[in-house]
Amino acid sequence: ETFSPPIIVAQADGIGFGDMDLVRLPDQRFLAVARAFGGHSSVSSYSGDEGQTWTAPQEIDGHGPRPGQVSQFGFPVISRSGRIYVFYNKTTGQGSPSGSMMRGKYSDDVGHIWIDGGVDIPWRRTRFDHPDTPVAPSCIVWQKPTRDAEDRPIVPLTRSTHPYVRTPLGVSHLGGEHDLGECR
Repeated sequence: ETFSPPIIVAQADGIGFGDMDLVRLPDQRFLAVARAFGGHSSVSSYSGDEGQTWTAPQEIDGHGPRPGQVSQFGFPVISRSGRIYVFYNKTTGQGSPSGSMMRGKYSDDVGHIWIDGGVDIPWRRTRFDHPDTPVAPSCIVWQKPTRDAEDRPIVPLTRSTHPYVRTPLGVSHLGGEHDLGECR
C-alpha cells in the first residue's frame, strides 16, 4: 500500500502538536483538534482544500489558574443538529499530571467561536483513587467516542491507580490490597 507524503496540519514556532483528531464539518472543511505541547493547550485548525493547507492554530482552552492545570487530549464531536462539541481533559493541577475532569466547549458557527459549556464532568471515584477528594482521579479520554449498534456512545478511557494507593510491588498504603493493574 502506498501512502502520500505527510502533511503539516498545525505549525507554530517553538510549539509541537500531537494527539490530533480530525472530522469533516458540515461545510465540507476539515477540523483538526490537537494538543499543543509547550503550552499544553487544546487547539483547532481548519482546512478547506482537503488538508493541503491549514489555518493557524486557534486555542480552544489553555492553562487554568493553578500551576499544572492544562487542557489535553481534545476530540471533536458533531451533533445531528450540526453543533460542534470539543471535549477534552482539564487537569486539576493537584495530584498526578493525569488527574483531570472532562470539560467541553461548543460552537454553533462551524468553529469560529468556541463557547464554554459551563460543565465539568468529574470521574466517578473508586478505591484506586487518592483518598483526598480534591485530588482528581487519574483518567484520560484519548480518542473520539464511537457508537454501538443501538446508537449509544462508547467512550474509551485510560484510568490509572494513584501512586499513593499502591507501591511498585502492588501493596497498598491504605490497607494491603494487591493490585498491579493500570487501566480501570
